[in-house]
Amino acid sequence: MKYIIKKQVTYREANGGKDNIINLAPKINFPIGHLIEYYLLSKRPIDLLEYVTKIRIPGPRKYVKEIGVIFSEIKLP
Repeated sequence: MKYIIKKQVTYREANGGKDNIINLAPKINFPIGHLIEYYLLSKRPIDLLEYVTKIRIPGPRKYVKEIGVIFSEIKLP
């Protein structure tokens, strides 16, 4: 949950950002994509870039670095 919440805060652009699209935080009751990323970050980080590329996230290498930082900043109990 900490990973999902931190990621939502990081990527939220309430003012529209550079693309002028308001990116509100997704509903926390639909965390499947976040859970897949979390699993890959914690258990199979080598496969993360391939997954992100396959689901067509723009700038996959940059995105993998960004979520890697988010993952490293959370403190697990």
